[in-house]
Amino acid sequence: MKYKIAVLSDSHGNASALKAVLDDAKEAGADEFWSLGDIAFGGAGSEECFQLLESVNTTQYLMGNWEASYNEVMDKSQIDLSGPGDVYFLMLARYDYQRFSKGRNDQLRTLPMTARKHILDRFFRSRITCPTKISVTNCWQPPIRKILIRS
Repeated sequence: MKYKIAVLSDSHGNASALKAVLDDAKEAGADEFWSLGDIAFGGAGSEECFQLLESVNTTQYLMGNWEASYNEVMDKSQIDLSGPGDVYFLMLARYDYQRFSKGRNDQLRTLPMTARKHILDRFFRSRITCPTKISVTNCWQPPIRKILIRS
């Protein structure tokens, strides 16, 4: 039996790119979708990216390092504005906060950092690989990637 899982990450608010990947995965016959984080922040379509994932059979969401940094920013009463990377991320967080649908912040706060799934007698573990604060230079990951797992 073939079972296909589309594993997605790092759309960073690029809804048109995520839509293209989702369309390709659906055409390839993906049975379910996993989101490994960094869905928002960076592009203008963060809310749309979450809505796209909700429109398909996304059964696993993880918190990426960008979501973790967003939560950190939202929890602070004071922000250090001395670093350009911090200012940049604060601007991204503010932009997305103003556009997120009701309940999105609660969803972002409750995303897990690790997951374990059992599918067709196999166990899969996924986790965030760089749970540190975002800076412009650390923890860069390639843009959206798609993996189809066949059994």
